Parts: sequence; structure tokens; C-alpha cells
Amino acid sequence: MRSAIQPRANSPVRQRVGPTVKALRQEQGISLNVLAMQAGISPSHLSRIERGLTVPSYDVLDRIADALGSDLGALRADEESARAIDGELAALFTDLGITDGAQAELLGLSHQTRAVLASALRRLQSRAADQGGTGAETGPSDGAGSHGELTAIAPLGQVAQGPS
Repeated sequence: MRSAIQPRANSPVRQRVGPTVKALRQEQGISLNVLAMQAGISPSHLSRIERGLTVPSYDVLDRIADALGSDLGALRADEESARAIDGELAALFTDLGITDGAQAELLGLSHQTRAVLASALRRLQSRAADQGGTGAETGPSDGAGSHGELTAIAPLGQVAQGPS
């Protein structure tokens, strides 16, 4: 049985740049077809790049960046920022007891949304530390979902108490 090959955490930016390209394209209101045409590639190739299913050559990546009014350095910086936020969120999610499936779903949010989420969770964690608590408590799923949902986030870091 073959196992899926997972990209290493320190993999080259070309292997993970797709979501960054997609976010920049959407922020600028450019359709996939228009960007593909401007970059001189097929829409299906650009779609595969954005979904992380294919690794673009440096030439293709440079043409995409140019069409977006960016450059490889800016794309790399955006990707490194996203990678750092994802690492921080994964650690926070694990501390909160959020299941792998729910983590994967949350990490599928846009880079901007993940950055806001990480910032909010850092503030809660800081408040909890100031108050001497954890700031969040997880409990078993009630059967309505299987994601190890966060049962409560207490205001100002007070630990939510469940039934005794």
C-alpha cells in the first residue's frame, strides 16, 4: 500500500504558494481565466496551482506574480507568513483539544481569516495566563458534531465550568 507523500514543513515556497496566489487574485477581483491568460498558462493549470495539486516552475510562478502586480519575493513573504500562522494555530488548536479533522477545516480558511483567528486566540491565551486559567475548556462532543468542538471560551480568561 502506498502512503501519501506529505510536503515537509520547510518545503520550497513553490510547493505551497497556490493558496497565496488564489487569495491575491481574489483580493484584486481578477477571475481565474483572466489571470491565466495574463500569465500565459491554461485556466486548468492555474486552478491546479491554486489548489496545491501541482508545483509551478519558477518561470510560471514569476509570470503569475507579474500578472498580479507582485514578485516572487512578495509571494514568498506571504507564504512564509501563512506558514508561521498555520504553525501557531496548529499548536493553539492542539492545546484546546480540537480534533485533527476540525483543525484541517479551520486551516482551510483564508490567510487573512487565519491571521485574525490566531490573533484572537493569542489574546484569549494571554488573558487566561493573566488570570491563572486556561481560557478555554473542551468537552466531549454531544453527537451533533465530531470535531471536538470548543464548548466554551470564557470571557477574560475565566475557565468555563461544565456540569459537576
